[in-house]
Amino acid sequence: MKGDKSILVVEDNDDDIVLVQRALKKAGITNPLSIAKDGEEAIEYLAGIGRFQDEALYPVPTMVLLDLKLPKRSGLEVLGWIRSHTTLATLPVVVFTTSTQSSDLEKAYALGANSYLRKPLDPDETAQLLKIAGTYWLNHNLQPPQTGRS
Repeated sequence: MKGDKSILVVEDNDDDIVLVQRALKKAGITNPLSIAKDGEEAIEYLAGIGRFQDEALYPVPTMVLLDLKLPKRSGLEVLGWIRSHTTLATLPVVVFTTSTQSSDLEKAYALGANSYLRKPLDPDETAQLLKIAGTYWLNHNLQPPQTGRS
């Protein structure tokens, strides 16, 4: 998979970032990746403010892979922010987290998560899961065109 369909990975753990990058590569998903390492940075990226103003360097993503346990602002806060902005309201957000707490699951869906995936411990299983999610959200899911940043 390639093209201009970029993925924003919102993850604070460097080991998990490397794991996601390797898993996507192993799965054949070569779409451009951007990384936000905390909730505040994710919102700045999506809003196109600060160092993220150049949309050529920091395009509006086609999908967000979102951890929940983040510094500065939680993944749930980021998800709520995304859904409160009409220009991003249809952006697919896949929660990708270690949390199995039913309260996190319920809140994520109540805030508009498109999917909630538990991070596998096995790298091969991670690659397979991200291949399925990436293939679906980047290649098969039909969504209205993004109207730009908020």
